[in-house]
Amino acid sequence: MTEFKAAHLAAAILVLVAAGNAGAQISVRTPDREIKVGTGTVNARAEGVTAIATDGGKASVTVGGIDGDADIQGITVINGRVSIDGKEIPANVTRYKSPRTGTVYLIQRKNGAVSVTTEQGGEK
Repeated sequence: MTEFKAAHLAAAILVLVAAGNAGAQISVRTPDREIKVGTGTVNARAEGVTAIATDGGKASVTVGGIDGDADIQGITVINGRVSIDGKEIPANVTRYKSPRTGTVYLIQRKNGAVSVTTEQGGEK
C-alpha cells in the first residue's frame, strides 16, 4: 500500500513540474524511497522504480532498470539493446570479445529480435 501511495505522490509531483507550477525545492527521503523537487526537475525513486521530469515537459519512468554503478557480468538485452559485461554493444557489431572474461559472443539481430551466443573455442 505504501508503494502505491509513493507512486501516486511521484506522479502528482511529475504533473506539477510538467505544468511549471513547482518552484520550491523539496526533498523527502526514507531508507528505501527518495523524492526530490527542485527548480525544473523532479526525481522520485523507490525500489525498482525511477521517475524523472525536467523542464520542457520531458518525463521518463524506469521500472526494474539496472543501476548505473551495477557490476554486471554476462549478457543483458533490454529493448533490443545489447550489453556485455556492462558495456553497450553498437547495433552494427556482430562479434564481440569481452576484455573482462575473454569470452567471444556472436550477436544476430533480425526483425527487432536479438540472439546472442558464445563462440566455441574462443579463438576464431
